[in-house]
Amino acid sequence: MSNSEVELSTTWEPSTQVIESIAAAEGVDPIDLDPPLHTAIDLDALDALFSPTSGVPRPEGRVEFEYAEYEVVVSSDGSVTVDPRDTTASEQ
Repeated sequence: MSNSEVELSTTWEPSTQVIESIAAAEGVDPIDLDPPLHTAIDLDALDALFSPTSGVPRPEGRVEFEYAEYEVVVSSDGSVTVDPRDTTASEQ
């Protein structure tokens, strides 16, 4: 499991944090992620979802999605969690 938290600022880009967290879980350089993250989620939309509006932080929220073998959760508090997907249910 990889769990990363960043200090939120007006320049926080969740897409960058997600890429770095998944790369760490995979043990690869972020540029070597395969498939590219944009095949699982729109990175611009992810960043826009958590960006402040008129300088005011967005209210609490989170986005969950699957990427390769992982469940990824991005929260408005700056946390990104990358956990292996439970594939036992789909194998039965």
